[in-house]
Amino acid sequence: MIWVFIVSGTLATLYIIWIGFLFHGWLTLPVYRPKRDSVCFTTVVVPVRNEEGNLSKLLESLVRQDYPLKYFEILVVDDHSVDKTANIAEKYIGLYPNIRLIKLTGDHKGKKAAISEGVFRARHDLIVTTDADCTMGKSWLGELVSYYSEHRPSVIAGPIFLKGGQGFAGFFQKLEFISLVAASAGAINIKKPLMCNGANLAFRKKDYKKVSPNLKMHLASGDDVFFLHAVKKLNNSGIHFIKSPAAIVYTPAVNTLKGFLNQRRRWTAKSKNYSQISPVFTSLLILSVNVLLLGLLFAGFFRFEYHLKK
Repeated sequence: MIWVFIVSGTLATLYIIWIGFLFHGWLTLPVYRPKRDSVCFTTVVVPVRNEEGNLSKLLESLVRQDYPLKYFEILVVDDHSVDKTANIAEKYIGLYPNIRLIKLTGDHKGKKAAISEGVFRARHDLIVTTDADCTMGKSWLGELVSYYSEHRPSVIAGPIFLKGGQGFAGFFQKLEFISLVAASAGAINIKKPLMCNGANLAFRKKDYKKVSPNLKMHLASGDDVFFLHAVKKLNNSGIHFIKSPAAIVYTPAVNTLKGFLNQRRRWTAKSKNYSQISPVFTSLLILSVNVLLLGLLFAGFFRFEYHLKK
């Protein structure tokens, strides 16, 4: 079974080399420290659907930013919610004039449609997106704006950390998420952008308009990754990652096995629609290594020669 060792060795070598490149990208990415306080008119777009249990916490995080309220607006885009999501948004609108509520109508539905509607109806060119189940520190928006003002990139991908989660499952999710964030940042730093997260993403409205025909709107997921790949074709060097504790967005861990599996199924489903070499290569390499490890694990129970001898 020499071919098993050849395949295993080849895949392992490719995996180690590629992960090494990503890790090097993460290590060499400098921690961002603002040189000065900057202001820029900004629109925060929040797509929501049945988020009555989360929206208040997010809006509280946003209105308590240490960034002046007069310099940013918050667009809550309601994707056909059937709970009290819209009522919560309207309550905050009565308290804060920089919050607006937009409701999708008819067949215009889905997260991608909500983001698109928010972007096109935004009053400002700098767009920041996040999710309704997220929270962030008070310096989050100011940190993103300062980075944008200093570097003027097309896209700023920000860090995401999981909160909550109990036991081994929770620890595993957090460890996995940290590795994904580091890999995303490393890939961006070596100019091979692979992925990002729409829960913490900033970009220019004019760039979104340019790539909007290529966002695969018919697919339910991938609002962030397909946008990243489309911008990459326009201006690869204009994609940055902000490595800063103040720029972290916190999102809850998945609490059930069903939710965890559904999340992974959505992530896997969109990967088959990748058209660029580096994302396709990475997806296939990770899938192959995982399948190989699983196969070797089971083979070890049936073929004695696969066990390592002391």
